[in-house]
This record gives sequence, structure tokens and C-alpha cells, in this order.
Amino acid sequence: MAYPCRGRAPLEYNICILVIGRKQNLLTLMWPVAHLIRDHHQVVARLERFSYPLAARLIAGLALSPDLYANTLRLEVLAHLAAVACKGKDQPNSKHLVDWAGRFMSKSNIAPHEDPIEDVFIGCATCSSGSFRVFGGNTSDGDFWVERLLIFLEEKQEFPPYQVVLRQVLALLKLSDALADRVGLARYSEGAGTPSGRIAVPSRGDMDAFCDALHFSDVDLAELTITRETLEPLIFKEEHRRQLLNESTGNSGLERRPLIEVEDGVLFVMPSSISVPILQRSFAYLVGNIERAYFPEEFFTTETMRRFVGDAVNKRGHEFARRVEHVFSEAGLQTSLELEMTKIGATKRDGLGDIDVLAWNSAKNLVYVVECKCLRTALTIREVVQRLEDFRGNKDEKDSLNRHLRRIEWLKSNLTAVAKYTGLPVLGLKLVPLLVTNETVPMQFFKDMNFPVSQVVPYENLTKQFRPTRSR
Repeated sequence: MAYPCRGRAPLEYNICILVIGRKQNLLTLMWPVAHLIRDHHQVVARLERFSYPLAARLIAGLALSPDLYANTLRLEVLAHLAAVACKGKDQPNSKHLVDWAGRFMSKSNIAPHEDPIEDVFIGCATCSSGSFRVFGGNTSDGDFWVERLLIFLEEKQEFPPYQVVLRQVLALLKLSDALADRVGLARYSEGAGTPSGRIAVPSRGDMDAFCDALHFSDVDLAELTITRETLEPLIFKEEHRRQLLNESTGNSGLERRPLIEVEDGVLFVMPSSISVPILQRSFAYLVGNIERAYFPEEFFTTETMRRFVGDAVNKRGHEFARRVEHVFSEAGLQTSLELEMTKIGATKRDGLGDIDVLAWNSAKNLVYVVECKCLRTALTIREVVQRLEDFRGNKDEKDSLNRHLRRIEWLKSNLTAVAKYTGLPVLGLKLVPLLVTNETVPMQFFKDMNFPVSQVVPYENLTKQFRPTRSR
């Protein structure tokens, strides 16, 4: 298939190409783990008595040998078998590894699916954050797609929480590069081996070096400026092992989380699938947020996508306003949803738009003027600041709160028109402006807002303040 060049391309185009390339590459590489357990029952029986971390370390060591690159498929299957089967505490050695890989996996029915080597054993992904060596594994052009996503992530850092995704991606790439350095593998190192052939376990000295390289102590992580917190989503835990039987290779929990925790650090157990969690996390976040239209319109370059996001945001806003209106209605207040200001008496030239929810309490002569804001979740400090800037109520800059403030001013100056619309007496009529948000947001504590923070009410608090009347 024709891949785009490494230059710039519209986001939507790159996503489509990535989907096609990723699916096309994995279609023939996906086997249910339960079927692999069934078809490899002999090696599974031999794995059961061993400690999983120790067995995983040995198997992962094989994946660092360029001479076994052609056999990566079976090595990854063996890694999955160990993750499910190992339940004991015994320590395996190279003789056991020869038994598992050299004897039983050499006769595996997976062997015929191994293809001749086409990619380099060690690829390279370069961006402004550095140049990183990436193990090729079974992902076709994995380093290319990793680099493309890296460049994209760095260009879009003004759209949080991309910083979170970028930190995880860079942490994994730092580990990959350090791992390649430890075993003396330069970028674009070639691999070798015979597809479908016997898996020849390297010498004891080579295996010791490979296995030692897989371990990163807390001191090692600190030197690489990597925190355990950043690596947390990439750790393969006991609950993930239990779920593995219901998954398939190609996008399993083990491939998405290539690290396990050990006493004083982490251990790489799937170095050959390094590009899988990078692509999966970046791509899942990207596509998921596009599908939910959680990115602002300026995130996109095409008019079609900007229109899609605008329509989705408007739909969410309308649905949230209806929910807010329902709260007031159930509490016994009279309401009007998305009321055009012209129906109260404003002119079109005033440009005041509509009130999301107007609710009035006849018994107390109160009118609630409600602006509804269905906001995206703020996950980083930078996004918090951006959101606050958008809700200061600055009349000169005409931010998101400005039109609401102008409507309030008009209504206060035209109480007679409000009284006429609601049927309430103008004498003693009181307006209560509210800004209702779909969640608790930091703006409630932002002192520089040109709007009383006491009038910013999360939806959850609104439902507690206005409870349904008993008659209903």
C-alpha cells in the first residue's frame, strides 16, 4: 500500500491511513489466546511451575537477539503462553528455555505464519524531543508511525491532555532507546533468522546480557527522568494476566502493557511490541476524542471536520440545557428552554441570542436566568488556565461568558418586560443569574472572573438545591 511521506498531512488523512495500515498488518497475526493455550498444551504444562516474572524475563531476552528476528511471531506467542500458564515459584534457566522455545515452539502451528524479514530490527523515531531507537517487532513500519504520531503530538500540545499522552509515549521510547544501547544495537540494525525454522537459543553469556538489560531499577528510571506514575498505564498486572485468556494477540493487554513491576523497578517483558502501546494509546485517544467531538474546531484543518465538531458540540449543549430545564421543572418552577431574547422584547440588533433556561418561582417572585455550559474535562494545569481565560466575562474580548452578562444587564434594565413574559409582579421581582456546568470546574475558585463565583453551580449541586416536589 502507498504510505504518505513523512511531511505534513491533514490529520483526518493520516488517521485513515494509520487505520488501514494497522488493520492490514494485524489481520493475519491475531489469534485468541485461549486457542493458543489449547494448541500448545505441552509447553503450557511445562511453564506452570515457574515464576512468571522470571520466565517472562528469559523469554523477553530472546526477543533482544537480532538472530531471532524472523521468529518474533513465535516468541511473542510464547510470551503470552507464559503470562497465562506460569503459576509457580520455581526459577527457570537456559535449559528450560531451550525446552520451551527450541523444542516445542519450533514445532508450533504458528511457525508457518512467519514471513521473511522486510524491516530492520531496530528502527528510529525522531522528533524535537530526540531520536529514539525502536524495536521493529511484528508491526510493519512501526517506527514510521511512531515518528508520525510523535510529530503530531508535539504540534498539538496546546490541546491538553496531549501532554499526558506525550509523557507516556516519550517514557516508553526512552526505555526502548536505553534498552537498545545496553545490548549494543545501533539504529537501523538488521535482523536475521529463518522463518518457520528452529529457534536456536543464544549462548548463556549472551542470554545473561540480554536478560540483565531488560531490568530498569528506580535509579535507572530517575536517570532517564521517568517516574513510576508515568509508567503506571504501561504496567502489566495480575488482573491483566487474568483477562488475557479472553483476548487475542495483535492487541492484547500484554502487548499494550509491555512492562511488569519488580521489587526495585520495572522489567521489559515485550520489547518487540514497543510500537503497539505507543500507537494504541495515541491512536485510541485521538480517534476517541474525535468521535466524541472533544477537540475544539481549530484542532482540525478541513471544513468538514470543523463542521462535524461544531454540530456535535451544539447537540451536547442542547441536551445539557434540556437536563437543566428538567431539574427546575421537576422542582415545580415554570420554565422556558432556549428562549430567544427577542420574545421578551430585545431587538435583533442587540445581538443577545437566547437564554438557555429561564425558570421562575411565582411564590417567591424569583426569576433564574441560567447559562448552561457542557465543558470538556480539564486534565492538566494548562487546560485549566485555558478554560478560565475563556470564562472571565471580558466584555472587550467577548469571551464565552460575555453574552450571558450582556443578557443579564438587559434584563435588569427591563424588569417590566420580564414581568410581562413570566406573569410575575414587577414590584419586588428579583433576577438570579446562574452559570450551570456539567461538572465541578476550577473556575468556581477563580477570583478574577467578572461574575460572582457563588453563582457558578455544578449540575450535581443544582439537583440537590432544586429537588422534585412531592406532588410529582
